[in-house]
Amino acid sequence: MAVSFKARVVRAEPWNGDTAYVHCEMIEPAELGFVGGQYIIVNSGKALPNGKPGKRAYSIPSSDVEQRCFDLVVKRIPQGVGSNFVWDLKEGDTFEFSGPWGKYYCSGEAEGETLCVSTDTGITAALGLLRGKRRPKALRQTRFLWLTGSHDYFIPVSIVKAWLPGAVDARFPVIIPPVGTEARIAAAVKEVESRVAGATFSKIYLSGDGLILRELKEFFLTLGYTEDRVVVETFFNHASLKTASAA
Repeated sequence: MAVSFKARVVRAEPWNGDTAYVHCEMIEPAELGFVGGQYIIVNSGKALPNGKPGKRAYSIPSSDVEQRCFDLVVKRIPQGVGSNFVWDLKEGDTFEFSGPWGKYYCSGEAEGETLCVSTDTGITAALGLLRGKRRPKALRQTRFLWLTGSHDYFIPVSIVKAWLPGAVDARFPVIIPPVGTEARIAAAVKEVESRVAGATFSKIYLSGDGLILRELKEFFLTLGYTEDRVVVETFFNHASLKTASAA
């Protein structure tokens, strides 16, 4: 059984109309103990229609150098139990969660050039990974792409620029058709293929839309990359990929 942790909201504010930013401090235990790229599972305290507890997973975009505090950035979904719970959090509120979870993180071993591709809300996992203390030695060899449906989607571009380590070779936002459109997957894959042509990576990290990630993973496997060199974290449209984070 997962151990329940407790945190307090220190700061909460809306971003881009439908995004909740929440800065939290640990209550119990005193430190979270996460690795950059991992996620927690927040307990909303409400029940789902099927009677199960309303718990949702959210990646931590903040640096793991600080373990007493952490950030959450959550896109509000109209009928989302978890996202509405986070949206309604105010300064001083407390909540319970479990974690940290997930294998979307740097092992700490020496790596050569790294590729990190995220779509949509999957950028939270990518930010945690790239800001993690295990990444600094390889940052000058890290290429990052963020694919979204618009320039004002989710996290403001100015915030992403401020949070990303300067040494990362970042390209964002790369505009693709919005979620649910027929041309989206093909457009996303084409963008990535064109931007990585001729490059060789020791490790590839993919996060976000599972339908796109499935195609990207298949693309890299056909190029000769092995399964252990392609790390995947799906946020929605999980398809045949294992669930890692949800809205």
